[in-house]
Amino acid sequence: MKRTWLWLACGLLLMAQGADAAPTPVPTTGREVLITYPQALAVVNLDAPDDWGLVPVGGTVEAAVFVREQAVLLLHSPARQELAVVDARRYSPTRYQVLASYRSPELSRRGMRFVSAANRYYLASGRTAVAVVDPRTLLAKLGVYTYDFLPVLDDTAQHVTMQEGYFALKDGQLTVEDPRAGGMPVPQFVRLSDRPQELLADPSRSRLYLAANRPGGTGALLVLDARTRAVIHELAVSWPITSMTWLEGGTIGFLSASRPLIAVYDPAKDRWASILSPKVPGKPLRLLALGEPNGKRFAPLQEEAR
Repeated sequence: MKRTWLWLACGLLLMAQGADAAPTPVPTTGREVLITYPQALAVVNLDAPDDWGLVPVGGTVEAAVFVREQAVLLLHSPARQELAVVDARRYSPTRYQVLASYRSPELSRRGMRFVSAANRYYLASGRTAVAVVDPRTLLAKLGVYTYDFLPVLDDTAQHVTMQEGYFALKDGQLTVEDPRAGGMPVPQFVRLSDRPQELLADPSRSRLYLAANRPGGTGALLVLDARTRAVIHELAVSWPITSMTWLEGGTIGFLSASRPLIAVYDPAKDRWASILSPKVPGKPLRLLALGEPNGKRFAPLQEEAR
């Protein structure tokens, strides 16, 4: 197998894609959320929704990860067979601009996700990876590789590993495997009145957050106690939920693509912090994570081995 090694760190201060159009200026202050569009990545200032900008990635981003060590985003666009490096430093003059872009036929594979394991980021599906990135040096290896230590996950499901068990959401059904029960863990269905399509977890509070859509174009946020597996709170909304993700500050962002609008929920206060409608042209696809339950920036879409 032919292997290609790319030294990314040397090019992080230069624009590697001079032929690409210059990006629209993006916000440099305030709380921000990233939204994927068919041909761009939008950056919206939650404190001033009219303050937004676009990163011209030129294709739909299907996977993203924030590399904490270098303060950059890695974006995977299968349509362009591309792995893009985007500046994410808060006060950088090139913040959210594409610093480098690397292409390989192997990057055309869809359904890939970034997996954190063995001090590396793997763009992988199951145990097959097409890119391996060292977060300290940003040395990347492109090709097709198999690693036995990567977790084998159902790419059509969402997964959360907590002290209370291993939770999985697929086709509107939430299941849990409790390793504390002894013997071979068997998935048990969690009874819910709705069929959620999005799942987030806060292990420190033993909470699961489930987003569900209901008839008539409405939705709901279900807050589940991971210990009892009971819904302890339910917030109905008058709009359908397309996606949700953790934001900086430990809040949860919700996207309704049909409106479109962004809503921010504060789990600590158990209330909606804000609802806004940025005037970004086009129809949004998904939110990208830039936070975690403790309020810090982290690696979005990170999956740990069971």
